Amino acid sequence: MVTASDFVNIHEHTEYSCLDGKTKTDELVVRAKELGQVAAGICAHGNSYGIMEFYFEAKKGGIKPILGSEFYFLETDEPVDGKKKRPDSHLTVVVMNNAGLITLNKLTTKAAQRFYYKPFIIKKDLEELNEGLIISSGCFASAISHMH
Repeated sequence: MVTASDFVNIHEHTEYSCLDGKTKTDELVVRAKELGQVAAGICAHGNSYGIMEFYFEAKKGGIKPILGSEFYFLETDEPVDGKKKRPDSHLTVVVMNNAGLITLNKLTTKAAQRFYYKPFIIKKDLEELNEGLIISSGCFASAISHMH
């Protein structure tokens, strides 16, 4: 039988996911401990602002921190019929090691620099910046879930 302690949520949106999350990092760690979980993860939308706070809270609470971000994603930022396309697809990106943390921060910076309605990354970014990362389709708003 699977119990709560067997499950680790790596797709938790904290208060750092604007209009999409309300969980506070310290409360997430407390709840993970209550459920007997050995790890917990965060994936803020389009940023990595809460990563360090969560990392230290998790370490203090005896929980393994899993760090990541859920990026808004487009194949390319080239205009279609002369118009920019709004990013509406998601990719979950999780850090595997220190190199991955550096890469995640570089992707976050690229996303912020490319901001159009939302901070987003493109396929070329992932081709260039992927060291130390696990990249997943993420959720129902992912490009993979919309394929026909």
